[in-house]
Amino acid sequence: MTLFRTTALIALFAGAALPAAAQSALPTGSPDSLAVPRKYVAWFWEGRADSLWSHLAPGLRRRIGSPDAIVAQFLEVTGRFGAESAVLEERLERGDSTTVYRRTMKLELSSEPLVFTWVLAPDGSIADVGMRPRS
Repeated sequence: MTLFRTTALIALFAGAALPAAAQSALPTGSPDSLAVPRKYVAWFWEGRADSLWSHLAPGLRRRIGSPDAIVAQFLEVTGRFGAESAVLEERLERGDSTTVYRRTMKLELSSEPLVFTWVLAPDGSIADVGMRPRS
């Protein structure tokens, strides 16, 4: 996993996890609609790490480790790239067992557009996530 992708993963899940009772329900919409990945992106920019963490697939949870390990990297990532300032393109690609959502966006502190990629499992959980330059 590249440093850039790892950094994006860390940013995605920044914040403290809340108890199960406080976790958000899966957004409405099937995994092949834009509603679910758009909600995940909104949760990211709103800092809703508890909601995102509760929707990680088990394999991704194991790779990420814990919310505590992610919080330490959050300020570095937001300081480097800033917040989303414009959505340039959205694409949804259905595979045999996953749905891939790609969101090309402009970030406040980046001169180059970035692509935020979300891989959703058939149940809508987050199987993988990453960020890379568009070029």
